[in-house]
Amino acid sequence: CFAEINTNRFVAHPNCQQQLLTIWYEHLSGLRQQSVAVKCLTVFGVTLGLPFLAIAYWIAPCSKLGHILRSPFMKFVAHAMSFTIFLGLLVLNASDRFEGVKNLPNETITDHPRQIFRVKTTQFSWTELLIMKWILGMIWSECKEIWEEGPREYVLHLWNLLDFGMLSIFVASFTARFMAFLKAREAQQYVDQNVNSTISNASLPPEVAYFTYARNRWLPSDPQIISEGLYAIAVVLSFSRIAYILPANESFGPLQISLGRTVKDIFKFMVIFIMVFVAFMIGMFNLYSYYLGAKYNPAFTT
Repeated sequence: CFAEINTNRFVAHPNCQQQLLTIWYEHLSGLRQQSVAVKCLTVFGVTLGLPFLAIAYWIAPCSKLGHILRSPFMKFVAHAMSFTIFLGLLVLNASDRFEGVKNLPNETITDHPRQIFRVKTTQFSWTELLIMKWILGMIWSECKEIWEEGPREYVLHLWNLLDFGMLSIFVASFTARFMAFLKAREAQQYVDQNVNSTISNASLPPEVAYFTYARNRWLPSDPQIISEGLYAIAVVLSFSRIAYILPANESFGPLQISLGRTVKDIFKFMVIFIMVFVAFMIGMFNLYSYYLGAKYNPAFTT
């Protein structure tokens, strides 16, 4: 809050830094003097016991453990480790594609002859269900932040806008995926009720037969294709969220701040460079515009 009212020199004073460190390690004063190895073990223990610590805080928020978990250091560790686990789930969800997709775009493989192909492709995996739970938790956290700070203060922080966009795209992606699953299940119910033979030998209505097609015959507006595109964008935004945690590191923090200011200078240079380039391009166009209709004569070639 001091940085927001332009009192950076006051905050940078050694006495203020000492007081900020005391607040940072509130209820954990003994941890401040410990070595890096002990702090790393503490972070590892908090990561392993994060679900149990969350339940304990939910049951007894005013206990001694609750006061420890409310300290800024423990909040940061819990938030950072939770987000790291979330990124790990995103990587794990894509791990089955590291060796390539077994089915070709023009193939349809089902578990039994009367199964609709899209019923198999639109089902949610266990990693995707865990990702949904994490997203619901992050949405609840953002709602609490909006309630505590107010919408105007919330919008002023660019990282909040990134979080809002990331979560919105995730919700839109899973909603489109769920719609595709419902449509495929309706097609499967039609087959179960009206088809007695295999799907390959049956005559199906166009709206049902569409869900038996291979991927290369899907429409561009197919909900599953839209879901996959939105999911890819949300994953990119999720990993870019790491930049929010890096300033807490003594090595990467100053480097990121320097890089951010360097990018601003590079952008200013690019504006000047583009102006000079456009001016040069217009001059060359005026010089050679007379030869625009000239024809190439092959007689002068060897």
